[in-house]
Amino acid sequence: MIKPSLVGVLLMLFSTIGFSQRSERNTKLDIDPNVIIGKLTNGFTYYLRKSPGDKTAVQFVVKAGYNQETADQRYLAHILEHMAFRGTKSFSNPMRYFEERGIARGSDFNAVTTNDRTVYYANLPAQNYELLEKLLEFYRECAHDINLSSDNVDNERLVVIEECRISEQDKDESAIVRRTIMGNTKYTDKPDFSESQSVATFKHESLLNYYNLWYRSNFQAIVIVGDIDCKRLEKLIRRLFSDLHKSKIKTVGVEVADTSFFGWKNRYVTITGNKNGNESINIYLKSIQNRITDSASLAFNLKKQLYNAMTTARLSILTQEFKYAEAVSSRFESLPVRGPQIEVLRTGFTFPSGKGLQALTEVLTQLERIKRYGFTATELGQAKLEVFEVQRINSRISNYQYAGKLTNHFVTGEIMPFAYSNQKIVETILRSIKVEDMHAYAAGWLTANNNMDIFYVSPATEPNKVINEFSVDRIFKDMALVNMQPYVSPVTDEQPPINRSLMTPQKANQLKPVANYIENFDKKTGITSIILENGMRIFLKPIDSTQDSSVTLKSVSSQSGNLLCDTTLALKKYAHYIIASSGIGHLKGSQLKAFFDEHNIDHLALYNGESGNGFESTFNNSRLEEILQLIFLFITEPKLDTATFESIISTEKAEIELSKKRLPDQFSDTIQYFRSERKNSSVRMLHELESSSIIEVNNYFKRQFSSTVGAAYAFSGNFNLAHFKALILKYLGNIPKKASDECRQRQVNLKAKQLAQPVVIRSGERDEARIQIFFDIVDEYSERNHIAFELIAKYLDVQLFDRLRRTENGIYNITVYKNINKTEHAQYSIGISFACAPTSVQRLINSVKEEILDLRNNGIEQDQFSRLKYLQTSDLKSQMRLGRYWANYIIKHYREQSPFTSFLDESDALGSINHIDVMLFANKVLSIANMSTYIQLPNNFEQ
Repeated sequence: MIKPSLVGVLLMLFSTIGFSQRSERNTKLDIDPNVIIGKLTNGFTYYLRKSPGDKTAVQFVVKAGYNQETADQRYLAHILEHMAFRGTKSFSNPMRYFEERGIARGSDFNAVTTNDRTVYYANLPAQNYELLEKLLEFYRECAHDINLSSDNVDNERLVVIEECRISEQDKDESAIVRRTIMGNTKYTDKPDFSESQSVATFKHESLLNYYNLWYRSNFQAIVIVGDIDCKRLEKLIRRLFSDLHKSKIKTVGVEVADTSFFGWKNRYVTITGNKNGNESINIYLKSIQNRITDSASLAFNLKKQLYNAMTTARLSILTQEFKYAEAVSSRFESLPVRGPQIEVLRTGFTFPSGKGLQALTEVLTQLERIKRYGFTATELGQAKLEVFEVQRINSRISNYQYAGKLTNHFVTGEIMPFAYSNQKIVETILRSIKVEDMHAYAAGWLTANNNMDIFYVSPATEPNKVINEFSVDRIFKDMALVNMQPYVSPVTDEQPPINRSLMTPQKANQLKPVANYIENFDKKTGITSIILENGMRIFLKPIDSTQDSSVTLKSVSSQSGNLLCDTTLALKKYAHYIIASSGIGHLKGSQLKAFFDEHNIDHLALYNGESGNGFESTFNNSRLEEILQLIFLFITEPKLDTATFESIISTEKAEIELSKKRLPDQFSDTIQYFRSERKNSSVRMLHELESSSIIEVNNYFKRQFSSTVGAAYAFSGNFNLAHFKALILKYLGNIPKKASDECRQRQVNLKAKQLAQPVVIRSGERDEARIQIFFDIVDEYSERNHIAFELIAKYLDVQLFDRLRRTENGIYNITVYKNINKTEHAQYSIGISFACAPTSVQRLINSVKEEILDLRNNGIEQDQFSRLKYLQTSDLKSQMRLGRYWANYIIKHYREQSPFTSFLDESDALGSINHIDVMLFANKVLSIANMSTYIQLPNNFEQ
């Protein structure tokens, strides 16, 4: 077995890396005082927090999950979650009922089951008390009155089998990992998500027993966070939930941790036959999870975050240096096992064939270097800023995220460290942590007897014989003999990460606000437009909001985009990424990333699309000046680093090679080839990457992003107009005038090729089929057509989900998506995508066709049509309160040269359109002549 040179004992971890002696004495953390916590006489708990926002988050929590299942109840906690949406006493079809009233299926209305809990969650429009009351009535019936008739259970059983079928997890691989890490103890018997055997055979009585035992008031809670009347809701909760029965079981919780499996030697395991086509290595180190309840446990957690940030940053450099297909990452995660929450530090990476041993050597060498020497002061300074910024951001999380934190408090007792009363404790602890503390922490993880489990995963049945237990053992022996040198951070002392500025003071002081510009204000839209002397057009749409301090940027260059320009695909996809990774001004790429981390700027993305190119970002309004400086430097002082260029191109080539083996990528690639005039296949992409040059990248970037004449920038969100205008005149006004370079225009037929027969793709051995159906038509654009098209897509989404899943039980999920492209003409496209059993393909395609035919012949029933119109109107009003809506709206209409007031036309069209208009347009779009079908089947399936 492996005998690594890393020394120590993992079970000494907590004593070795506990709370710093220099920090304050251990103190209990406070929960947010703005949260109302109540408990009814039957033990039912509720959490209420008044918080501004467009959505109210509601979560119904059951403190029971996989851990509470007996041997004959495997996977039934998840089945029960499904049954609630199949129907309750008063809600025969809850999914459809709430979807037709404005709660989006999936993203805003769903549930999840884990080891220790089952959570039903919903996000609904703020201050809609009628809908909120109906939702609480539904959750009350989830608590006590789910329809568990035999027929209902058997129908949903088939749906869950389909869910298991399409699970992305590989049950063999995940089971091997879990059994190895936990040593075949009792903690390994959690059911695999992809294991459908128990789903097909469980007894109805077993499901009833689980429901009656665990769905009881003292194990349940309601969490509501939003713009709510807490007193009104307390009365409603008491009325709805006070009569629920209390369980005879007094306590529910995590089992006492049995750490006997921590003393084993390190293991090396090869897993063959990975169906994703990847070659990868994962290194696991484990411990018992530490819940945050006081300042000592918070200190432990903060050190964990610091270690994670520093190790990930250091290892990610290997991605570029050694051209792996995916970034090397280090992260903590909980294992899905029964019993205690086992936490692992997982370091994983994917690589092209033949580079595995080199990759593993480099990763283990870096871990050994961390073990011997720890981290540098520069790394720690950067990580502290990053971790503290994460804590600060967490104090402004969404209502949905906040509800999740309160749910976690109900189940585990863990306190939210970001509550305002705890912020000073977080800051004090972070300041107290020294480099030597983090060295001790790292040594606590990286020990000699630390149960390091190394998994090499190969798609082949006979994997690369270079990577084996002997070669891994040799790596450790060689490292023990190496006179290893300490790590040198790429962010040097000359450019320290703390308080770094984008521009030198001399450069910033040289820029003065320009005096020559044209300004207009449109009263109908509230949009201020500015034309600068250099030809840039600036559009400003302030949104007065006390709830959101963000600003959204969207810009478009004067170029028409790659659809109309004769541009290589490789340049289109990677040129802007290469520039951004190389750096700007006096900052290298790594220093620019550090700046983003320090200043809470997620990114300033350079997007490159078919119909336009430009910048986009969403950022806090305190960062207005930094964003404008970034734009200035990207246009005037972009870097182009040869090593970065070569690294990115090599990495992307490796990723394309890997994608050619992955079944979803193969399917998508084939569809792209048939549907796109540009033939965006991986074969073409790989060829262009191999032939691309750094000179081409430089020229393309300048042509697409550096022009000012005709370029447009839209900013919308919460900002002071006068202040922002002054910054724009200073930074954007001083960008040198540059006319756009002409690109060769192409005439493009936007309409996708129609295929008389389905395209069938044979690949893989999984017992699974994928189907994508498209309808495409080029027609005139009008707001009425636009609205009719939106209503058609919404109707199909509801109708097909209901029929294919609920009635026919043939799928787990279905996606209906739509697109309108107005580059030359108006192309309307609807896509329908789902996965199913190979034997069900033709039956379900026929069902889709029947629903399409019914829509064409009979239209939408009047009551449902009225509800769809109401939802569309509500959605438009909601979107118009958001900065991202206006930024995208302005650029869209600028690009199309249409008036900014057309949203008024859209409102008028919504008010006047009727179901006959929709039926007539459905007959145009959803014609069988406009239909193309793509089917992916396993190689061994016989039709």
